[in-house]
Amino acid sequence: MSWVAAALITLGAFLYAFGGMWVRTSAMKAAYDERVTANRAPALEPVFVVPVPGCVCHSDDAVVQAEHSRFRIRECGRCHA
Repeated sequence: MSWVAAALITLGAFLYAFGGMWVRTSAMKAAYDERVTANRAPALEPVFVVPVPGCVCHSDDAVVQAEHSRFRIRECGRCHA
């Protein structure tokens, strides 16, 4: 039984370190890409984030969603204090 606890603790630590927002919708991605093309939003560098089901950005703003898609769970305190 201790190996199960160790596996869950390891998984939790991994998700805390690298887990993040679930995959953005294609409509949001298209809206963000349109803003980048029009020079109204910065292009964001890709970051290694493991998508966690149910972890989503609740903003309707495509730029905010794109920025938050790069956050890892450990960084969510920026908005969720």
